[in-house]
Amino acid sequence: MNYTNLEVVSLLGVNISSPIPMNVSSSLRYVDLVNTNLQGVLTESFFLLPNLEKLILRINDLVERVLPKIHPSNTLLELDISFTGICGELPDSIGTLRSLSHLNLGGCDLSGSIPDSIGNLTEIRELNFRGTNFTGHIPSTISKLRQLTFLDLSSNFLEGEIPNVFSNLQELVELYLSRHSFVGPFPSSILSLTHFQSLDLSSNSLYGPLPNNASMLQKLTCLNLSNNSLNGTMPSWAFSLPSLSGLWFDHNRFSGLADELKMNPTLEILDLSHNQLCGPVLRSLGNLTNLVTFDLSSNNITSDEGVKITFPSLTCLYLSFCELKAFPHFLRNSKALEFLDLSNNAIHGPIPNWFSSMRWDSLLNLNLSHNSLISHLEQLHNYHNLLSLDVKFNFLQGPLPFPIRKLNNLRLLDLSHNHLSESIPHCLGSMAELVILDLRKNNFTGSLPSLCARSTSLTTIAFNHNQLEGAIPLSLHNCRQLEIFDVGNNAINYTFPAWLGTLPELRVLVLTRTSSMDL
Repeated sequence: MNYTNLEVVSLLGVNISSPIPMNVSSSLRYVDLVNTNLQGVLTESFFLLPNLEKLILRINDLVERVLPKIHPSNTLLELDISFTGICGELPDSIGTLRSLSHLNLGGCDLSGSIPDSIGNLTEIRELNFRGTNFTGHIPSTISKLRQLTFLDLSSNFLEGEIPNVFSNLQELVELYLSRHSFVGPFPSSILSLTHFQSLDLSSNSLYGPLPNNASMLQKLTCLNLSNNSLNGTMPSWAFSLPSLSGLWFDHNRFSGLADELKMNPTLEILDLSHNQLCGPVLRSLGNLTNLVTFDLSSNNITSDEGVKITFPSLTCLYLSFCELKAFPHFLRNSKALEFLDLSNNAIHGPIPNWFSSMRWDSLLNLNLSHNSLISHLEQLHNYHNLLSLDVKFNFLQGPLPFPIRKLNNLRLLDLSHNHLSESIPHCLGSMAELVILDLRKNNFTGSLPSLCARSTSLTTIAFNHNQLEGAIPLSLHNCRQLEIFDVGNNAINYTFPAWLGTLPELRVLVLTRTSSMDL
């Protein structure tokens, strides 16, 4: 068949398992071979095609991974060789593709620095160098790319200060400079970009305070400055930008909030964790009524008692390591919770009745571990859709309530390091989804329950440091996924069943300090 007049080749996702053709039609304008298991060598012949407008070879594992010689072109508009394993330095000749509007080299194994000639691509709109292993600095010539709307240089090895080269890029909508070794203050030239919607400078070493005024960023929807060393006060503009939906200031050194905060009701995701905030932070943020995810972990905040706070849309709340001394009262109004973490605080005394009577049908994960709770566990069986219940390292007492069987979806149950007593209910053996069961360091007595009566999902059974006795139940033979079985430091007295050694995934078996047994 004669393909000399072929103009368009589009085989996206078709497993052709074929080498790249050496002789291609000079009429080709559009080539899309994304994820086709293309093999062989990318030759310079593609860059000599007089009419080629788009060359898209993304997600192929080329055998010969050297970038071929790039010839000047006034027709090529889009070049995408991301995730092809192409390696070596990016040549200066990349700047001769003067008509390029899209260039994607993401995920390639390039070396060296970004060439200054990149500034010659004055028609470029989208530039993606994510994860390409570039070193050095951001070239100042990027300031010439006035048509640029998307720039992703994240996950490279760039260093130094972020240069003030962005004030000319007035069309820029998205900028990603995360996971580098950038130092210095927040780059002020960014503040003049009126079309900006997404900014990610996370995981660098930026330091100092944020600017007091960023009123130009009216279209910003996502702002991620996490994992830096920024300090001072979180400015009021960060909470008042009218389009902002996600704000990540976590893992910095911020010490407070601005005195007068004008809250943006559109904010849905707020992460202020791992800072040095203290005092009535919850009161200051109480008007963020559309929050869906809220993380204040690892700060020193005070109680919200007596303060009217409502987060009716909240589904994920993380308040671990916050020095809380009581359950936050605003939880009464947060009826859509799915994830709740109050671990590692100073909450003491019984679980309040209002908390245990909440109808959180949507609650999937509850973590109250590392507190000083003294309640009976029967107060926590009301959340029927729980996947994970973690209340380890408390002072819970009394028996394990039989209604726990109603938690049919439970996958993790960790009640270790408490003062629970009496026998372990056999209903645990019929909880079909249970994967991890940890009851270590309690005061349980009686025999081991018949676990895996219905479930074969258990990977961890830990009953160490109790007062259990009797034989290992035969039902454990059904636990074919079991990796950890720890019943040490009990009063077990039995003949060791040889079949226990046939469990195919068993990696850890602890039987120390039990009564005498035949092995």
